[in-house]
Amino acid sequence: MAAIADVFKIFSGLFDGPPPAAVAEELLATTFPALRSILGLPATTRHIEAGDFEREYEALFLIPTHDHVSLYTTHHRQRAAAGLWDDFLQDLAILTDTLGVPWKKEGFVPGRAYPLAPDHLSVELGLAAILMTQDPGLSIAGHTVISWLHRIMEDASFALQQMRDYLEALAPPLLAYGESVEIAAAFLKECVTLAEGAVVPGEQ
Repeated sequence: MAAIADVFKIFSGLFDGPPPAAVAEELLATTFPALRSILGLPATTRHIEAGDFEREYEALFLIPTHDHVSLYTTHHRQRAAAGLWDDFLQDLAILTDTLGVPWKKEGFVPGRAYPLAPDHLSVELGLAAILMTQDPGLSIAGHTVISWLHRIMEDASFALQQMRDYLEALAPPLLAYGESVEIAAAFLKECVTLAEGAVVPGEQ
């Protein structure tokens, strides 16, 4: 569980903003290849440099252009007319309040995310990392930890798959965040599949 929580933290950080150069180099040299191997993904064909994270983040996620990609999961549910948990945004707000997670930032930092709601991917994956360290049967805000994890992971997984499909069609292709989204989508999909077999008494 701790290892999975660590991966959630990595992607939470990546969707909050571009990593420092040393962290980016470690991701590209070690972390991403290891995750690809674990997930059964082929080796990447992208030629990525550490500076690509910073070069891509603001243009892709912060500046509203025709190539802009939203990091809010509700946007992707509504865009696909998926109709998943229309009240989930409110549920996430209750969860963050109950856990005392300070997801609202005190000030805007240029080039980094400024979440306006807790369905931002950086917030959801951060919440998943926290919940991974808790007792699965513990009840929080009316649901067990495992139930919260199911819902958050499925929500994030759906958004990431929508983002992956969109980014794959872009020309020229995204490098650092194309890689990040592809691996994150595969990782969350695998987590959702594994979580479907986890049942806690009292949860449906």
